[in-house]
Amino acid sequence: MPSFLQALLYNLLVPKLGGIQIELEEMTEVTRAEVVPFALILAGVTAVFQLIMQLVIAPLQAVLIELIGGIGTLALAATNATTGQLPAMGGAGALGAIVNIILSPLITFIFVFIGAAIAALLYNFLAPKLGGMKVELAQMTDNFFGVESINPVAIGLITGAIAAVLGLILGIIFLILFAALGSIEAGILILLTYVIGGFILVFIAYALTALIYNVLSPKIGSFKIQLE
Repeated sequence: MPSFLQALLYNLLVPKLGGIQIELEEMTEVTRAEVVPFALILAGVTAVFQLIMQLVIAPLQAVLIELIGGIGTLALAATNATTGQLPAMGGAGALGAIVNIILSPLITFIFVFIGAAIAALLYNFLAPKLGGMKVELAQMTDNFFGVESINPVAIGLITGAIAAVLGLILGIIFLILFAALGSIEAGILILLTYVIGGFILVFIAYALTALIYNVLSPKIGSFKIQLE
């Protein structure tokens, strides 16, 4: 369900924000992704999805907070305790729900945009050195193509490398912090874990996903994209 909704949102937002722009070499290898369009559409889809989720979840949270406040009021009243502050919990819950609905999508958009832009920049930097994501496309009708298969090693290598670079940046920050606290060994351990562990975990996750996709796509249909 989330993937279906996100794909639907993508199709609805593309005319307004523009789609993902990539460079394909011989229609098999993604050699480059345009940073701003990639980050903008991804952030837009995620923010709208977050808004929909908040419209469902936030009111339920407000009702739950009000219910807890009511139960607390009754409990304190039964023990002859003061209840002066508890009735405000319902209002606080409603206000919190409104704040979540407004701020959560905005914050999500900002962070996803920044993260996606960094990931695209790293992809463009690493793809010429390690090779980009490799796919096998089959033309269908007009400009629609089916993604028949995805090279597991290629996608695992490039995504794992991106994770390793991000892990290196975060690891260096933690290394500096722990060194300042006099525990440089812990900082080095965290750095190695982020770099090596990040590469291995992401490589396995994406390579395995590609393998499963390759097995299932002939049976249930491939992912379809429109190229312009």
